[in-house]
Amino acid sequence: MLEHVDTGTHLYFLHMLQDNGMGIQFKWKEIKDISVAIFGDSIFDDIVKNEIVETCSDNEILEVTNLNNIDSNMPRSQRESLYSAIIKFLSTDENVPGIMEIIYASRKIGRAIIDSINMNIIINKLEDRYINLRIAMAMASSMDFYYSVPFRSFCKTRLDKVQFSIDNYEKYLGDMWFIKIVLAMKDDTGEGLAYVKFPENSRLNYIETINGMATGGLLASLFLHSAEFLSDTRVISAINRYEYNEIKKQRAGKFYGWVAIGNDVAIGLEFLSGSILFLSQADYFYGVYLFIAASIQLLVKPGIEIFRRARVSTMKKNK
Repeated sequence: MLEHVDTGTHLYFLHMLQDNGMGIQFKWKEIKDISVAIFGDSIFDDIVKNEIVETCSDNEILEVTNLNNIDSNMPRSQRESLYSAIIKFLSTDENVPGIMEIIYASRKIGRAIIDSINMNIIINKLEDRYINLRIAMAMASSMDFYYSVPFRSFCKTRLDKVQFSIDNYEKYLGDMWFIKIVLAMKDDTGEGLAYVKFPENSRLNYIETINGMATGGLLASLFLHSAEFLSDTRVISAINRYEYNEIKKQRAGKFYGWVAIGNDVAIGLEFLSGSILFLSQADYFYGVYLFIAASIQLLVKPGIEIFRRARVSTMKKNK
């Protein structure tokens, strides 16, 4: 608990959670444990009594109005004390420190990773299970928190104890999600990790796998030793296999795409020719056969898509 508790500091904390850069929404019940631990049991009664909020009902969304620029008069030392208290509370959750280290090691890629984690939590309805992790991600999205002494000191102290070895990552080199992270690190961009481009992270075990690597400092250490990691022959081979497989998938997609276009053109020509032949009683017979042929090719259309998907699926399994 903070030595000097006041409503203004609590409102600043609420402001950081409410307007976090991740767009994460919290219910009052989700932030009560950390608020009570840092500010004391009476803090919520105080903000209701002072008419700052009408209610702190558990299932209501955290929403406090008129919080803009609330930090303008808060001394830096006061913020640092608050950040220290937040980190002390959150670090007791085994899921949190590793994720904070990822953000510390690479803000750009780390931000993309925690965004995918947040989407995984939402799609699998795991909000109640990962309350502290969501709070940590919201806090880490703040530039002020990210550059604070408590945050950087906490992460650096932990990562200094991690022994980097490429052998620790060898078992992940066949996983597509991991190679995508490696490529993002290689290109120094998190764009390829966007949720819509990264369907692997919708799986339930994705967040557990990420947390497993993060807990041991493996991901954060990877970012800090990226040059050494990317120069290893095993990593280069894994990247080459992935990129070759991606090229094959693109070629397969283009091939089946052209087959589908050719099939559609043939269907159109057959229907058109059949319709013209129908105008002549003498050619009526041929028009019927053209309609039959076009109808068969309409059935071929979904078959082409099935073959394309089966081919791509086979490539993924044989990556």
